[in-house]
Amino acid sequence: MDLAVTHPQRHINIQDAVVALENTGGLSPQGSDASMRARFDRIDGKMANWTAYTPVLSGTGWAKGTTGSTADGIHCVTNGVVFFACEITFGTGATFGAGAPKISLPFTVEATFSATSYRGTVQGQIVDVAPSGTPYQAIGDLESTTIALACVNSASAYAAYATVTSTAPMNWAVSDYIQMSGWYRKA
Repeated sequence: MDLAVTHPQRHINIQDAVVALENTGGLSPQGSDASMRARFDRIDGKMANWTAYTPVLSGTGWAKGTTGSTADGIHCVTNGVVFFACEITFGTGATFGAGAPKISLPFTVEATFSATSYRGTVQGQIVDVAPSGTPYQAIGDLESTTIALACVNSASAYAAYATVTSTAPMNWAVSDYIQMSGWYRKA
């Protein structure tokens, strides 16, 4: 349908456009009028309310410490897809492990993987606050209820995943932080 021909008006948001098209016969709602408007509200930047969650750091030898440490996150769910962002800052008493640190997710990840059901993607940064404030690219491998952090190693001809440890991608210290965000299908 060519909207410029059937409905030449401009609208600020999708909901107003839907109402105008319904009134001109250019769009037939599927289901009730209220349910259709609700679907377009989600598309129109009103996807869902963001809800706070507290991400938990785990992994062999990893602890965020106490004084000065933080763990903050937000998430929303729409149509079975979880969108989230989180940040963990290391404080006094933090320990940095030998294996990959893990960060809890707000909901369990869908277990299946197929061409029609992509599980999701997670990325972010690990920031070495002192002395330079250097950010390092981070990748989150989706597990059932956590993401396992990996970093990008560019020492070879092609960039590759590398395990995050107490000395990679840098020597961790108090005030360093991890920021991750992404989406995945909820179980």
